[in-house]
Amino acid sequence: MIKIVEESTMKEFSDKIEIAERNYFPMLGYRKLSFHDRILSNHKISENTFSGKQHYMNNHWRIIDELDNNEYCLYHLFTTPGNYETLQATIIIPSSFEDRRRIVSASIDNLITWTSQATSCKQIKLQVLEYGELQVHPTMAYYLTSVMEDKGAAFQYPLYLKIDSESTLVDAKLDEKYNVVSGLDNDIKDLIKFYEEELHDYFIVDTKEEIIEMSKTDLFKESLVTIRNQDDKIIGAAFGDKDDEGKMWIDNLAIHSAYNEEELGIYLINQIITTLRKQIIDESIYVYSFREFKTSIKNYEKAGFVGFEYWTDIYLEIR
Repeated sequence: MIKIVEESTMKEFSDKIEIAERNYFPMLGYRKLSFHDRILSNHKISENTFSGKQHYMNNHWRIIDELDNNEYCLYHLFTTPGNYETLQATIIIPSSFEDRRRIVSASIDNLITWTSQATSCKQIKLQVLEYGELQVHPTMAYYLTSVMEDKGAAFQYPLYLKIDSESTLVDAKLDEKYNVVSGLDNDIKDLIKFYEEELHDYFIVDTKEEIIEMSKTDLFKESLVTIRNQDDKIIGAAFGDKDDEGKMWIDNLAIHSAYNEEELGIYLINQIITTLRKQIIDESIYVYSFREFKTSIKNYEKAGFVGFEYWTDIYLEIR
């Protein structure tokens, strides 16, 4: 039975979190960091933590799903302002580590029913770390993949790559028949038209609207590089971006499929790295992609990037 935690029932949730800290968390394979305690403190009784809603959340719910034989499963669920129809989780904690698969499997069925009846969400999304140093939400453990597969979930496989500041650029030359155009010497309409082509081998992270907005920034103007063929048509492009933490990223690397056999991707990556390294000192440069885009990832790896964080996105449709 799904029970939404209110302020009056917060002590029960808080007590169960403390039990999990003693009996469940020590069984999980993750590197304990100081911020894990801060995350859990949001779910314990205190003067100002009942909300527990982080800045990136639109709505959130603490849930106790009470099962038979005094078993239960704890959840903290949320939606984001840009994605109201996707229900995500920061914690999934069954009452027993040894029986976690069975408990969560039974509880997920209850969660699906509650989601369809009490929210407007169309899907549940879980993110499970496969490999990496940083497990933000350690209760989202990898055993959930088999549980969710049994429920008919779909899977995607993202990763982060990076290149360190001391890494030497790989030699990559550009054939003289091609022309390089930098910055706003490019027409943004031509760039968007290029990205609207069927670039199956590359992950395009930024949308048309986002590119138009980004084109107003100095970093975009300085880092954008396109390669053009003899007809002055864009056949490759990429640009840099900076996140809220100040980290530099390479976005929207793409090469037209007719030119994939050449080293255009590595050449573009080198150009962007050279520009971004002028902006930062002794800092890594990052890439976000999905493992299905093998051509793109091979380009990054040949250019010196190394994958350092691999995880699984799990999507369960609500019917």
